[in-house]
Amino acid sequence: LVLPLQHIAGTMTALRGLAADSTLHQPTINAADPMQLAAYSKSVKDLSGLHAIALVPEHLNRLEVIGELGALKHFHKVVVGAGALDLTMKSKLMDYGISVVSSYGLTETCGGIVWDGLPLNSVAISLNQANEVLIQSEMNATSYRDDLNELTIINTHDIGDLSTGKLQIKGRSDSKVKVKGHFVDLNTLTQLTTELTGLPAVAFVVADQLHLVIEGSKFDHSDL
Repeated sequence: LVLPLQHIAGTMTALRGLAADSTLHQPTINAADPMQLAAYSKSVKDLSGLHAIALVPEHLNRLEVIGELGALKHFHKVVVGAGALDLTMKSKLMDYGISVVSSYGLTETCGGIVWDGLPLNSVAISLNQANEVLIQSEMNATSYRDDLNELTIINTHDIGDLSTGKLQIKGRSDSKVKVKGHFVDLNTLTQLTTELTGLPAVAFVVADQLHLVIEGSKFDHSDL
């Protein structure tokens, strides 16, 4: 486990592993540092048994930059969550012989509950008339802090497709986007920026990078 335990994804990765009678290993490394992550991954080849690791797409991007994606081949399974796994990146991993799983889930579902398009046991996924993904699961959060209605069924507001028998995410039904694992509401960001600066603004995302354009502004980053 290289994900932080204080985040729900790290906690649930640990709990699900322990529920499967696995041994939890927490290496003393900073996984955000690709050099440390690569060195740890290579050390796994000297250990007995099968080993799995859970990562987010940014881990993969950083390993690729330093030419160390192949270090992950020593794991029996690499589970990637907290964001879509780019098909080009997935192809590169498979070229190295790396067994990779793409997981999908929310904080409200205690992390990834759909693996490679298929729900885990006790998880039911469906689509409403707007093709929004609905999730019913024993792992759903009980409620939101400011809304005590039970989350028996969670509307993810992700647009989904189940025509192949596997869940595919096609987009969002609202203006929220995920950037580096964090949700950002583009409409809210645009509105707040316009209110604060008094100038027309627009926010958009290209290739997982958030862009904020303010018409006629001379603000620098510290001003913003």
